Amino acid sequence: MDFTNYTDLIYLTSTPLLTAYLATMSTHLGVFRKLVSQSEQGNVAYAAELPPVSIIITCHNQGAQLEENLPSILEQEYSDFQVIVVDDCSDDHTEDVLKEMSLRYPNLYHTFTPDTARYVSHKKLALTLGVKAAKNEWLLFTEADCKPSGNQWIRSMARNFTPITDIVLGYANYERKKGFFNSLIAYDRFIENIYTLRSVIIKDRAFRGDSCNMALKKSLFLKNRGFEKNLFLQRGEDTLLVNEIATPCTTRVELSLDSIMMQETPFRKKFWNNDKEYDIETRRRMKVKDRINDWFRGLTTFILYFFFLLAIVEIVLSALYQNWIILGLNILLICVVVTLNLFFINKSASSIHERNYGISWLFFEPIRVILNCYFWIKWLFAGKRKYLRK
Repeated sequence: MDFTNYTDLIYLTSTPLLTAYLATMSTHLGVFRKLVSQSEQGNVAYAAELPPVSIIITCHNQGAQLEENLPSILEQEYSDFQVIVVDDCSDDHTEDVLKEMSLRYPNLYHTFTPDTARYVSHKKLALTLGVKAAKNEWLLFTEADCKPSGNQWIRSMARNFTPITDIVLGYANYERKKGFFNSLIAYDRFIENIYTLRSVIIKDRAFRGDSCNMALKKSLFLKNRGFEKNLFLQRGEDTLLVNEIATPCTTRVELSLDSIMMQETPFRKKFWNNDKEYDIETRRRMKVKDRINDWFRGLTTFILYFFFLLAIVEIVLSALYQNWIILGLNILLICVVVTLNLFFINKSASSIHERNYGISWLFFEPIRVILNCYFWIKWLFAGKRKYLRK
């Protein structure tokens, strides 16, 4: 084959592009067909009895968020549950809010972290205090800036507390607000959730969690000594905890509408930027096989987009050389790829009761990939002490 002929290059790149995309899309669609079958057709066996639950929330200078969101948690329709709020050295009116709510809600218990603690993550310390204060075996975690979609949140999560289950992952995303930034970060989180849920559905094992909406057994937390291995890190407590303790066939996902948790949009863009950067450092400390899978996913994404760009180059070359057959084939190929992606994204969103992104994927996905590359480069050149608890 004469590689100086641009037509040969077209044939070489078009075939891998089509094969790679079709294989990827068929895998994703197969995953969510199974997910829809589980959540909508009643093919999942749930717990016969609903056990008592301890809900753990940590906060730091979030008195306003607690006033807004805590009542929706304390007023859940569930027979036996307690809510434990750990105040992490707040200097706003958080303590007053908690004292006032304690008078109205007898199932609310609140404590605080000592401000003398050093060289450990205050967030992990607060969570550990909350776990030790919990009187129930099943722990349900969320954040002060989160609000459940309804009053059946605990019940929808607790129905998965079967004898063989250790961890239950729920879906959480940013609240739906107008604006490009909100839509972009919600899309990014939605995509990351897809890969997290995919791991549970296909491999029956979770590789990360989200502290906004997840449940696990207290005995499992204590048996694995909680966050002991990662107390020196500032963040990543949810991901590394689940990554450490999750075992095959003991994790379930709950994606009913009642189980969804909505989080406030970050007050400033730099807060979200910091979260993304710290997430890269957290992933670096996961188990080796999960780091390999994560790296492979990134490499696969890069290759797919590389081939996609080559297809666009081929369209330009075909037009210049007036090779209309190749031009038409490549346009058809790109149309197929875009259509499959649009179908996959919106079908997936519908399956987990997420917003319909329509054709906005065409704008959000390239920006998401570019931003992830930017955060990775920023992390690469940052001093690693930046991510440690000082």
